[in-house]
Amino acid sequence: MSDLPGELIEEILCRVPAISLKRLRSSCKRWNRLFNDKQFSRKHLDKAAKQSLVFKVTQYCRFCLMSVNLHGTPSMEFTGELSLPNLHSNQVIMYIVFHCDGLLLCAINSNTKIVLWNPCTGKTRLIQTKSTTSTYALGSYKEPRCGTSSYKILSYRAYTYEHEFAIYEVNSNTWRTLDVTSNFLLLLIGTSVSFKGKTYWFASDREDKGLGMFLVSFDYTTERFGRLSLPCKYPKVC
Repeated sequence: MSDLPGELIEEILCRVPAISLKRLRSSCKRWNRLFNDKQFSRKHLDKAAKQSLVFKVTQYCRFCLMSVNLHGTPSMEFTGELSLPNLHSNQVIMYIVFHCDGLLLCAINSNTKIVLWNPCTGKTRLIQTKSTTSTYALGSYKEPRCGTSSYKILSYRAYTYEHEFAIYEVNSNTWRTLDVTSNFLLLLIGTSVSFKGKTYWFASDREDKGLGMFLVSFDYTTERFGRLSLPCKYPKVC
């Protein structure tokens, strides 16, 4: 491989599945630098074969890798185990996981810290939280200047009749308070999902409970909430 032109090596490596890139990092310093290059990351995202990882979350920051067979009689098989790097102590307890674009957001040690983790590459970022009672969501957005994808973390605390929101930007590594007024109450915390730059929750109206449940979305580009009606009306929320 060392005799091949650099451009050809890059074209080969950008087609290698993400899990295999993690093992190749230790091959040489040149490849490790290449894998950290943002331009290579964008090319790899476009050209590499897409992979699905199925996790079963266990206690103490461990994830069981599962193989799912949907042909014939459905079955699941244990294929391996992953753990957060540098967090191997049995005293470290992980109890919240949020998923977006292959990234996992884990809250550890009574919510005093959160970890953003790419299980394919092994990269992590430890983030100090502002509150131990917050809940978190992770979503993507496009950088307006260069058009590349990046990520933000939405933190929210629920009080009796209102929410308090804050935003963490991965690029700047900073928290800031989000100045929004919510006329809804988020329901079923922990069942939210992120898709194409937005996170969705079930919610109810703060004033009129007779409206029943609906969907609320948060756009990570505009940093604003939106309300969506469900196909059929759900019972009112007590």
